[in-house]
Amino acid sequence: MCTVKWFEMEDLIRLDYNNKSWIPLCAYTTLSEEGNYGYDGYKEEFFVCVSVLFPIDKKDIALKCDWGEVNKMGDNKPYADKNRYVKSSYFSSYDDGIEGEYTVLQQYFDTGDKKEWYLSEEIILALGLKRKGDVWCRPEEDYVEVVRLKRNSDNEPALLEIKAEFLKDYLCARNAGLLHYFYQSRNAVKKEINGIEWDNNNKKMIKDWGMWEGIISEIVEGGNPFGAKIKVFHAERTDVDFDEDVPVLKGFPSDDNVKTKSWEYEYKGEKLIHITGEIWKKSWIVPAKTSIRVRNDKLDSKIEFITDVDGNKKVLANMGLESRWIWFSPDVVNEILKRPNGLLVWYTEDTGNLGTSKLYSVHFGMNEMGLVTVYAKDIGELPEQQQKIWAAYNQTPDGKVSKELLMSQMSAKPADTLSPEKKLYEIMNICDIEFNKYYSTNFLPITEY
Repeated sequence: MCTVKWFEMEDLIRLDYNNKSWIPLCAYTTLSEEGNYGYDGYKEEFFVCVSVLFPIDKKDIALKCDWGEVNKMGDNKPYADKNRYVKSSYFSSYDDGIEGEYTVLQQYFDTGDKKEWYLSEEIILALGLKRKGDVWCRPEEDYVEVVRLKRNSDNEPALLEIKAEFLKDYLCARNAGLLHYFYQSRNAVKKEINGIEWDNNNKKMIKDWGMWEGIISEIVEGGNPFGAKIKVFHAERTDVDFDEDVPVLKGFPSDDNVKTKSWEYEYKGEKLIHITGEIWKKSWIVPAKTSIRVRNDKLDSKIEFITDVDGNKKVLANMGLESRWIWFSPDVVNEILKRPNGLLVWYTEDTGNLGTSKLYSVHFGMNEMGLVTVYAKDIGELPEQQQKIWAAYNQTPDGKVSKELLMSQMSAKPADTLSPEKKLYEIMNICDIEFNKYYSTNFLPITEY
């Protein structure tokens, strides 16, 4: 419903992207559209956004930049002359000379090819992102979606946004903040105005965060200004012989070889009302206090594990020199193997390596009760997100620590046994090789163990 609140954008004036879980880095998109422009019932909302990274101590100067400076109008092509070369990601203010970096580079093609957007390589490499289609994920955290690109109906880039948690981690490591600047408009065409009373059909608000403006104008069906006239001027050369094979024009246009005429045209049609609300708003995205991904800051863990038969819990990082083992339900194995890079490798009959990836795996052992036992320090050295997975399956000790695990870790004499799983794989592999010799195909779809 096109109410006065919708046009006056109270929701956008209150909006603070520091409290949003996803933050747009670049946008050029129609958020919604109904009807046909210039006709009764038309309603449209449009959104444009750019973002520039600045040193944290340049916040006050950065917030003085205006929309015309920051908005590259859809293209970040580098600038070059005989004296200098300006990189595509480089930003410099007209007045203050403050320097920053664009987080998204836009490329426009004069040939009519679809435009392209490129996420900053610094963000990709710093956060360890991998692109899959229009999504950048982080393999180290179970391929969690970190950045996503949305396209319009023409398959052109329309909105690129990043998960706030990861952006702020990156900003912290860079000792930087982000100038977030957006323009948003809300338009409607109606036969009459209801509940909107702006002096002289105009209202404006200018604040530290930017500007809002509302405008009411009269149009005729089709969108042209009501009562407006246009003057048309037509000029033609009279000294061109259309029958000549190679016509040549002699001299510049003059009264002798040019004929002119002019006329007026008035736009006519039913009078309609065009109502517009527009906002230009800038904000400063603050960095996180720590950077656990880019700078590898260590956090005081709050994850507790049961460490004794009384059910007492401790944060593993607070155990000091105390050495213990921790017991887990065997269901933790299935939970970890659900992960994209889940890993289970058997060393002996009852010991092996288990984790969400080679980087985040631990040496484990199965005890006589079928529980998974792991040296506490090994779990404590895992990242916080990894510890949460294990903590969900932690339980009170039942049975002893895996004998074969103790033999390996304490006696430095690994058990001379083989796991049935590993032996089965070896036998299946032998069968498959022999089967392939005779039938030139695999007997079983075996993958590397």
